[in-house]
Amino acid sequence: MYPLYWTTSKEGIFMRYSFEFKLKCVELYRSGRWPKTPDGISAHNFHNTIRTWS
Repeated sequence: MYPLYWTTSKEGIFMRYSFEFKLKCVELYRSGRWPKTPDGISAHNFHNTIRTWS
């Protein structure tokens, strides 16, 4: 599972994810597991993002 593509922004790396990637992350979160955190983002921020998606 990897992001659809990566783009840069003024503040650093801005990540966009495909709908399928988001859905898989939410499914794993609801089953009590975490997906592998992509490079370039902290685990804490990634987990918060998944909670927001959920």
